[in-house]
Amino acid sequence: MSRFCMTLCFFVLVAPGAYAESEPEVWSIWSVSDESIDTTIDHGAWGEFLGRYVQAHESGINFVAYADVASRDRIALQAYIKRLTDGDPRQLRKTEQLAYWVNLYNALTVEVVLRNPNEDSILDMGDGFFSSGPWSDKLIEIAGESLSLDDIEHRILRPIWRDHRLHYAVNCASISCPNLATVPYTAKNVEEMFIAAEQSYINHSRGVSF
Repeated sequence: MSRFCMTLCFFVLVAPGAYAESEPEVWSIWSVSDESIDTTIDHGAWGEFLGRYVQAHESGINFVAYADVASRDRIALQAYIKRLTDGDPRQLRKTEQLAYWVNLYNALTVEVVLRNPNEDSILDMGDGFFSSGPWSDKLIEIAGESLSLDDIEHRILRPIWRDHRLHYAVNCASISCPNLATVPYTAKNVEEMFIAAEQSYINHSRGVSF
């Protein structure tokens, strides 16, 4: 079995224990929403990827079969990310925005891992020689603004929604992290999924040191 298959065929990467969480500071341009619009984002492609490659284990930990990801599904994942970033989330209702950002964060994290098949730890997947992870890398552009995973979590999600359960919804690609959900977040299910994600983690042995 190849090194990639042994280390990344399941969602068992070295935990980013050295990664310090930033204090939330709102990026105000993303706090705008349009409550008059009924636009719904289709997260079906992300749902198909999750259904095909995220495996719920009896240990209570969800594993991702990275080594099994087919080329067509990798392309579909990239197309899903592009479709999200080609739009402007400020033209969505706030509940729709929440699902948008959480799904985008998690899809980007999975794409980062797939992009680095020779690395054992997500801490080694950042740009630059002295990087300790991909979180500060500018991975996407939305409405003319370059964004990183840190931007999404610490400058958009946390300060705008101020919901501690976001910690259990966004995934850091390590075995110590809360599970990557097996279905996408949507405006309709986000509350239910937040409750389930929190309960799943705090009732698991991993939650003791979270």
